[in-house]
Amino acid sequence: MSIALLGTNTEVGKTFVSASLALALRDAGIDAIVLKPVETGEPDSKFLKEIGVGIDSIYHFKTPVTPMLAAKLENAEIDVNYLVEECRRVVNSYEFVVVEGVGGVASPIWNNFDSADLAARLRLKTVLVSLNTLGSISSVITSARYLEMKRVDLVCVILNKSDDSLVCKTNVEIIKEFVDAEVLSLKTTNIVGAKKELRVLVDRIESEII
Repeated sequence: MSIALLGTNTEVGKTFVSASLALALRDAGIDAIVLKPVETGEPDSKFLKEIGVGIDSIYHFKTPVTPMLAAKLENAEIDVNYLVEECRRVVNSYEFVVVEGVGGVASPIWNNFDSADLAARLRLKTVLVSLNTLGSISSVITSARYLEMKRVDLVCVILNKSDDSLVCKTNVEIIKEFVDAEVLSLKTTNIVGAKKELRVLVDRIESEII
């Protein structure tokens, strides 16, 4: 089994959550790795490989912008069918793969193809990551509706960098009213603590609830 892990936007902590989840799955005896199919700028896959859960990306561009623009600036193209098939090959080669999207759910990978389309083509259940802050409700609901439109099965929302503030607490409850998925708040900003907090998600994966 594998999942897609997408974000409501860039810089919401997707790689931190992907790494923490993969390590938590490994602690549970599941051989999990993280695949970032497309990267731009400084490669996060380097960090993931350093902690033992990452593999090389399929496409990498030096320019730190959305992949479609980065490829065109570097006189390159992204073959969407090749990208999908390579992702499938990786998914079929490991016990569990966290396929991490790039940018937000609608960030263009190539012409008329984004992270949500990739999850849909791979038919992967999907986890959505957002920061837990003022404005997160709209970001999460909008992203969830977009994933639904793309026929992506959203199974969990992770609100990253949560605290005990009124905004963070009420965000969780309000999002639950609008999104038909598990909603988890992640408070810890280090991987050791995050692994523990994500244990509830691991339990659901093990029991095939997710």
